[in-house]
Amino acid sequence: MPPYPSQKAQLRLDLKLLSKFIYELNIARHHTVTYPASHPVIGQSVQKALSYLEQLQPENGLLSLGISKDKLVAGQTILDEKNPVYKEFASHFFNHGIAVVTLHQNLPEKQLKEFLGIIGQNREAVQAQGGLLGLIKAAAIDGIQVKPIDYSAFGISDQISESPPSLAAIKKKEAAIWERLVQNLLVGKGAQTQPKPQLKSKEDFAAQAVAEQLNQQVVDNELPLEGHYDRAITEFLRELDREQLSNRGSSMAITRLQGLASQLNPELRAQLLNSTFRAVAPDEKMAEKVLSQFPGTMLMEVLETLNSRQTTIPPIIFTLLDRLTQCENSQESGASSIGNNADTKIVSSNTEGLLSPLYARDESESFIPEEYGETLRSIEAPASQQPESPPDEHYWQASFNQQPIERKVSDILFELAQTDCGEGKDKSFKKALHNLCGHFLDTGDFVSLADIYSRLSSANNDTAANDPAWFQEIRTELYSPVFISQVLETLAAWGKNAFKEFTLLLETIGPIAIGPMLDRLAIEPNRALRQFFMNCLVDQGIATRDHAITRLKDSRWYYLRNLIIILQRLGDPSSMSAITPLWDHPHEKVRYEVVKTALVFQVPQGSDHLLEEFSHPDHQRCLSAVKMARYCRDSRVKSALLKMLGDKNLSRKGLFLKFAALDSLTKQGGKDLLPHLEKRFRAYSLWHPRRQMRLRRRILRSLKNFSQDDIASLLHKLSGIKRPALARLVRQAQTELLKGAP
Repeated sequence: MPPYPSQKAQLRLDLKLLSKFIYELNIARHHTVTYPASHPVIGQSVQKALSYLEQLQPENGLLSLGISKDKLVAGQTILDEKNPVYKEFASHFFNHGIAVVTLHQNLPEKQLKEFLGIIGQNREAVQAQGGLLGLIKAAAIDGIQVKPIDYSAFGISDQISESPPSLAAIKKKEAAIWERLVQNLLVGKGAQTQPKPQLKSKEDFAAQAVAEQLNQQVVDNELPLEGHYDRAITEFLRELDREQLSNRGSSMAITRLQGLASQLNPELRAQLLNSTFRAVAPDEKMAEKVLSQFPGTMLMEVLETLNSRQTTIPPIIFTLLDRLTQCENSQESGASSIGNNADTKIVSSNTEGLLSPLYARDESESFIPEEYGETLRSIEAPASQQPESPPDEHYWQASFNQQPIERKVSDILFELAQTDCGEGKDKSFKKALHNLCGHFLDTGDFVSLADIYSRLSSANNDTAANDPAWFQEIRTELYSPVFISQVLETLAAWGKNAFKEFTLLLETIGPIAIGPMLDRLAIEPNRALRQFFMNCLVDQGIATRDHAITRLKDSRWYYLRNLIIILQRLGDPSSMSAITPLWDHPHEKVRYEVVKTALVFQVPQGSDHLLEEFSHPDHQRCLSAVKMARYCRDSRVKSALLKMLGDKNLSRKGLFLKFAALDSLTKQGGKDLLPHLEKRFRAYSLWHPRRQMRLRRRILRSLKNFSQDDIASLLHKLSGIKRPALARLVRQAQTELLKGAP
């Protein structure tokens, strides 16, 4: 049996806030695994998750999340089953054997960090340290309660019941379920102050006796609590379904429910059946079985009562009642043809008259009032006039605009901004436009948000000077670093698919976004997003330079490395004066980028540094310097590389240095390199013939960096070599590198 359908009322949580909380909690979990415990990004993500938890204000200050293999449950609501973040979150907690996790609203930041650190380990490691509950207890985490999965509740039975239960056993089960329903109806489970009714004999559970007590409660002004009947009926039908009693052709318990409803006063009957409607609405088969036990006249009276109260009724109820009424009418018409029962005809016609207006299908669009229909029929179309051919689908596609309604609302607000609507309306416009911006952020509609920025831009707005005060205020707010930081933070939820639209948004915002983007770059954990922000900063041009230079005193090496790369890609040699103090930075990767930038900008200090590194006794440092030489155009560096390529050192380290030197030289280019390559190819090594052969193959592969004429000229010279192994290499290179040659 599906759960009680009024799930949103029971949950009483802002689902958008809950979703943001789960997203941030999952991000914090990833950060805990990825970064060192002292890294600031962990604290930032944990604080953000806790801020959403505080805003949720869960009932009693406790938020409980049910965990299944790939689903999350809050209250009786299964959260979006297709959401990949929910699936990953649920799967991770499920792998740790967690069935329910409960978090206190005022959960301390330290406890959440420690908890995420515990579940960030694999399950075997957690078990080896004493188990999940033991680690939580040892860490003194009292703001989070975890209920593990009870595996003892699962079992396998080898025995299959071959005979169905007896009729007496079925009646006994139905009687027990009925008695529990009566107890729940007379005293709600939430009514702690009322004593339980003393029902001793079977007569006390009869439908008439129960109806008298319920009616007396109304007389005494003891109306049921809100949701009281809903819970009772839902539990009653669940038990019938669990015991497979609802599948029987005739259920004694449901028959008793119908008898109880018939003897209640109209108000209580409407309340009872309304609860029944809501309980059966999610299950069409159950709804049909239950509603078929009630007379059509009773259902119609209840529907009229609920309609007068303006109560919402599930649409499936109308569909089922229509179907049941049609079946009832067909059966009654058959019976009247045999027995000619006048009373049955009257009841059938009355029921049909009551239900047919409610259950008429697909007639709303074709309904024409009778008088208007007569007028239409009296009009005769001229015989000479031919009807026009209906427009094709292309006409309609061109006629209808498929843009979202929120986009249209923003257009209307900007039009109204040009009119004088009074101070009160101005505040409403400002609030509405601000809410629209928040909506576009939440839905990832960066194109619509870019359109708003474009309209707000003074450069694109000829009437900016005449704009109302609220228009200037909203422009100031949306161009503030705080709001732009929120925009940049939102991109993490949408990933690479939104990069194109987000680029358009950043171009529309303009240079104002540079500062917030650089600040976001410092803390962004996602590598793809960091690369994207760096590309966008470079696209902003020279305006990025001064912002980046002012941040070169930052203590974080990874941030400094990215700032130097941005300045390098901007191509302004004047930036080198600000980068020079970082030559002696303690981190190797920062020093590497400093040297690389100096080489790109052709600063003599960079060439001097390379020449010193070439002779360094540390092989790795020497190799890194040789690889970096590809960016250098200094003739001294090129001569040192040619010398390194031509020497006879073919040891393992020497071979790798020659590979790196060859790559750097070919990247530098120049026809003057070809004679050196020919000489190195023809050289012979008595002690290391295999390594010499590897170097020859590498030389031939490097020829792709030269023109076809240069390649053909060199290979023609090498084709005169008589040694078979070398001749095969040359012929193979001619085939691969000169495919398009005549």
